[in-house]
Amino acid sequence: AKINSVASFRHVTDEEASKEPIFSTMSVDSLPSEVLDKLITVQCVPNVNHKSLHPAELDDEKIRQKARDIDARLSILPNIKSGNDGEENIPTFMGQEDQLTTCMTFRELVTIDEHTHHVSASQLPILDVDEMEQESVSLNVDGKLNHQPTAILELSPLASLIRLPSYLLLGNPRNESKDVVIQNINLWHAPQSCCTNVHYDDHDNLLIVTNGVKIVELCPPGCIQASGVYSTYANHPKLLRSSNPDEDIQRDIQSTLKRKQGSTHIVTVAAGEALYI
Repeated sequence: AKINSVASFRHVTDEEASKEPIFSTMSVDSLPSEVLDKLITVQCVPNVNHKSLHPAELDDEKIRQKARDIDARLSILPNIKSGNDGEENIPTFMGQEDQLTTCMTFRELVTIDEHTHHVSASQLPILDVDEMEQESVSLNVDGKLNHQPTAILELSPLASLIRLPSYLLLGNPRNESKDVVIQNINLWHAPQSCCTNVHYDDHDNLLIVTNGVKIVELCPPGCIQASGVYSTYANHPKLLRSSNPDEDIQRDIQSTLKRKQGSTHIVTVAAGEALYI
């Protein structure tokens, strides 16, 4: 019944889910050591024992949990964020500055035990074009990037390993300049199943999945009311920070779900596939 309320739904097949990752032939040790030894910041969802928390920590955790609960209820497919029957809830990383974080090397991140730690590395920069310097990225037919960055980022050495779908990005073949407006390339990685909270981006995205499967729930502008333009969380739903009574929040959630019905697209992107947003 939930799926019938969406505009389109595409579920990954068993064959697609079992496909070998794009980089399956590339071992961790084959990555540049300068990348593996980089210290990065990751978000984490600890196993919280409320009895061991100080009052201030307990209040902060209650705020985080309330936001996670509201976020799950804004989804057309809440079971994605709530886990299946008998299974542990899938952690949701809120992408906000009150999210708990820790530091580890990139090597530790890609070799961590998924059963003992819930962590997620979000938006790790590989390439960032300086618009003020009017930089541009030239893309070869084979998908390799031609770009000399003015700033060396933590994961810049990975740029040479990236292959983008040039047949989509080069545009008009008569375009002699062959310049592609790519503002940045970022990496997301999580060793375990996880979710990201509802949000919007102010630029186009090409989501490329290299390993595993990602389910994306898309709804058009106007379905969800964002926070104020000058808010710290301007690209997140206003409801996540609401201090209104529970009955008002529930009414707003139902109104949001009603607007999403019939206009939400749910897409499953498997390894080797891409989604243009």
